[in-house]
This record gives sequence, C-alpha cells and structure tokens, in this order.
Amino acid sequence: KPGSDVEFKIEIKNRFTKEEDLEIQDIDAQVIIEDIDDGDDLEEEADEFDLDAGKDETVKIGFKIPLEVEEGTFDAIIDVEGRDKNGTVHKIKWALELEVEKEKHDISIRKLNLNPAIVSCTRTAALNAEIINLGKDDEDEAALEILSPELGVNFRQGDIELEEGIDDNTYAKTLTMNIPD
Repeated sequence: KPGSDVEFKIEIKNRFTKEEDLEIQDIDAQVIIEDIDDGDDLEEEADEFDLDAGKDETVKIGFKIPLEVEEGTFDAIIDVEGRDKNGTVHKIKWALELEVEKEKHDISIRKLNLNPAIVSCTRTAALNAEIINLGKDDEDEAALEILSPELGVNFRQGDIELEEGIDDNTYAKTLTMNIPD
C-alpha cells in the first residue's frame, strides 16, 4: 500500500565448483520498479561484492512505496551481473510484478510542522498542515481540525474534496498564530 516498505531478498550463488575455482567478481545487483513514482522508475542497488566458487550470498534491496501512487501492478526488474577472472560476464534478469493495493478510505496527515519549532510568548508562529487521500475512492466530505487550547487554536475546515490517485489528492492549510503572554 502507499508508504509501505518493500524489501527484495536476492540469493546469488556461484555455481562453479571448487575444482573449477572461478571467482565471480564485482557482482552488481539492482532492482527497478517501473513507472511507480508518477510515471518514473524507482531504482536501488546493493553494494558490489565478489563470490568464490560454490558460495552464495543474499543481498537485500529496499524501497518505500510512494504515497502518491496509483493502485495496480508494476513491473519489478531484478538485474544481477558479475565477471569471472577470464573476463566472462555472468548475467541474470528476473521480471516480477509488484501489486499496490489501496484501502477504500484512507486519509493521512502528510505534513505537520510548526515554525518556529519552539514557541515563546508574544511571538507569531505558523502551523503548516497537509492531508492526503491514499485511498482508492474520492473523498467528498473530508475535514481538517487543529486544536490547541494552550495556544488558542480552534480550527476546523470541513467539506474538503480529495480525489483518489495522484492529482488533486491533497489539502494544505497554514495557520498563523499570535502567541499571547
């Protein structure tokens, strides 16, 4: 779902025997999730490593699914490549599918910050808040409520319309507060 952590565990094995004694060097493993980030790819790679004959190693490559993502299936391409001491390139490519599912209704606070972060008396502060629709349905009656009796804040905005998907799916509000004595 949007904002989730996804980890690919890739087990790589050098299938040469100990008698053949061919180390595979500079092995590079990368994962590309195509078109998931508003039409752009996400791409990560593991640190390069060498692998002795008959040995294996598992690498982990992690991603955070973007908050603004369409529900659906995305191609995930795993590429692994290395060379042996004879200069032969050893390559493998896997194509997988990554399914992103959304809940029917899912509104989340995307941003909430106070500037300045520490508020003192007789000063002005700005509170920035943003909500986002992560669900698969449009929201026609969302609301943002900010309350702080200590700071004299009592704000509510109702009837906020948030579209599903990646366009018109956020609402932002900045409140300027005069902090009393």
